[in-house]
Amino acid sequence: MKRYREIAGDGGSDVAGQVGAQQERLRARMARIAVKVAVASGKGGVGKSVIVANLAAAFATRGLKVGALDADINGPSLAKMLGARGQRLTFGEGGLQPPRGPLGIAVVSMDLFLPDDQTPVRWTGPAEGEGYLWRGAMEVASLREFLADTEWGDLDLLLLDLPPGTDRIPNLVPLLPDLHGVLIVTLPSQVSQLIVAKSVTVAK
Repeated sequence: MKRYREIAGDGGSDVAGQVGAQQERLRARMARIAVKVAVASGKGGVGKSVIVANLAAAFATRGLKVGALDADINGPSLAKMLGARGQRLTFGEGGLQPPRGPLGIAVVSMDLFLPDDQTPVRWTGPAEGEGYLWRGAMEVASLREFLADTEWGDLDLLLLDLPPGTDRIPNLVPLLPDLHGVLIVTLPSQVSQLIVAKSVTVAK
């Protein structure tokens, strides 16, 4: 067994090369998407996914090529809303082929990878006991993989349904520096507006 300082370089894992290749795939795929818009709030239960589903449907019925990414790892719902839930996932040479609902909207969601609607995502590994510490990093990694390893093709619009939390936008920007905009969703209640106001500040 070797200790950390006994391993030269990356130990042959080529982590830097893998990261570089993934970043290149991400850039290439996102270059084929005309407009990328994130939908956020900072607070749960305000209807972000409903807004995303309705916007996607509205643009799709007008003839645009639309994709929707459900970035909420433990509360995914877009696949159900857009009629893609239950479809079998297929992987081609270009990566994951996103399922499409009745309107032809390409959908990627963690919901499509889970065996049933009662199964939460579990982080496995030696640090599983400290899952709450790793969750944010793992969510960012999952989002990066969804963006980089999905064969989105040529799209007019990609909508990203972000999970609750004011840190979601800063986590997304390094992945999509050419993000065209952020739509902030809130409810009329003072409590909701108080929390969501922080996300508005972060977005600005």
